[in-house]
Amino acid sequence: MAIFKTDLLKSVFKAFTALRAKVTLWSLVAIAAGLIVARVSIAADKTLVVFTAGWCANCRDVIPVIEDVAREQGLAVVMVDVDKQDAPKLAKTYNLAVPSLEPPQVYYIMGTQKTLLFDGRNYNPAQPASKLKSQLLQQLPR
Repeated sequence: MAIFKTDLLKSVFKAFTALRAKVTLWSLVAIAAGLIVARVSIAADKTLVVFTAGWCANCRDVIPVIEDVAREQGLAVVMVDVDKQDAPKLAKTYNLAVPSLEPPQVYYIMGTQKTLLFDGRNYNPAQPASKLKSQLLQQLPR
């Protein structure tokens, strides 16, 4: 039994433990940055794994679009901060390695299949969010 120090994490853990039987993989990640913040990710058969970093300006532009696409498509989202110590372990959960290239990088995971949907090296900050969203939707495997 996991022991958590905050009521927030206890509540989140309890709620998602109930769903555990309905998904193939679940993860609960607590991120501490001064205050304890809980980020819960449930990965069923379709997940977007997003490699990001706190210092990444492009990530701040792209992540809301990624979350919007995930919400519309019913996809789980897992954020992996490349600067955190647990990043390699979390990435390995999805048979990925933490990229050494510029974030953000977004992978679509379906079962054992993984597809790179977005690579931060190709991002144009002047591009409208609607165009980025359209590109992501087109690249999602059907």
